[in-house]
Amino acid sequence: MFLELHLIDARDVKRLCGALSSDSRIRILLLLSERELCIEDLSRALGTSKANVSFHVKVLEEAGLVRCRYMPGVKGVKKICWLAVDEVRIVLSKKFSDNPRSAVDSGGYSS
Repeated sequence: MFLELHLIDARDVKRLCGALSSDSRIRILLLLSERELCIEDLSRALGTSKANVSFHVKVLEEAGLVRCRYMPGVKGVKKICWLAVDEVRIVLSKKFSDNPRSAVDSGGYSS
């Protein structure tokens, strides 16, 4: 399964690129490419706090790269994460190539 974004929706492209701009988030994606992991296991593997991992996982979820579910754990609830996609493609559409400035403007892009 792959996630395809057309640059005509600049907000989604910005969200995806932002999600991929962090070394920690790339490491999370690499770990999840091997198997499903809970926040605690990701935290241990990355050597960082569960709060930090939760933040990064939320960014990846919002970009559509990761999915999560909740399961009962020993001390409350565990958040189990897995990759939502195997591949990401950004497609530059014909409409974008005809007028790149208006495509970016209509997508609400801001720097």
